Amino acid sequence: NRLPYNVLQEFDRTKSNIAINNIYTLGYFRQVQLYAEKLYDNKVDLYVTVEEKKLLEKIDIKGNKAIKTKKIKDELNLDKLTTIDEESLRRISIALKKMYAKENHHKVEIKTDIIENKKTPDKASALITIKEGPSSSVAYVKFTGNKNLASRKLRTKIFTRENWLLSFTDGAGQYEEEEMEMDKHRIEYLYKDEGYLMATVADAKAEFSKNEKKVTITFDIKEGKRFTITKINAVGDEYFTEKELLDYITLKEDKPYSQSKLIESINNLK
Repeated sequence: NRLPYNVLQEFDRTKSNIAINNIYTLGYFRQVQLYAEKLYDNKVDLYVTVEEKKLLEKIDIKGNKAIKTKKIKDELNLDKLTTIDEESLRRISIALKKMYAKENHHKVEIKTDIIENKKTPDKASALITIKEGPSSSVAYVKFTGNKNLASRKLRTKIFTRENWLLSFTDGAGQYEEEEMEMDKHRIEYLYKDEGYLMATVADAKAEFSKNEKKVTITFDIKEGKRFTITKINAVGDEYFTEKELLDYITLKEDKPYSQSKLIESINNLK
């Protein structure tokens, strides 16, 4: 029973969303509505109104060359779909764009259509038309605002790398938006490890060339001041003296603050 209600049970309005969600997750309906009609003696009749999805006859995919139809259907489990509606196709489009991004097609255009069966109105087919666009790769990785750390050093710490002759061996040149966002944190961590506690990557942007084949990635850095450790205190106890505790601390006075050495020191003292 998908409804959290029973006959002669006290009606609880807070369970309405649970009831609607339970029915919706069956996958057969595009809309679910629930309402109660008041009767006598504080009783109600409960009504559930649904709008069914079309039964799916087949899915046709056109325009795909970089990714084979079988791979698309297997990865997205399209052959397991039994019903179809606009929301289902919207989710398929999002998943398809992610698939194409992994194949370095970042400007792919996807059009979806539902084709109703005129003889059997409750059935329909789906057509997915793909305009792949060119394959694109990262041609340049640039940094702005980095006055104290060299661009070469920053490049060694991030996932996003420039395309080169043997990119097929190490994945260089691949543009991934999520990894670019993670690169911002990788750069900030490096700066903190060098003593720049307030350093931030204010922006990271990707710009495509006119032919959409080359991508330029730019990280805008705000370095801030470099912090130096002036004093380190380690309060001893009955087991360890302050001198013994300080031997476990790899941070040093009159040296720049280091995030990795702070973590190392904490682990040493555990």
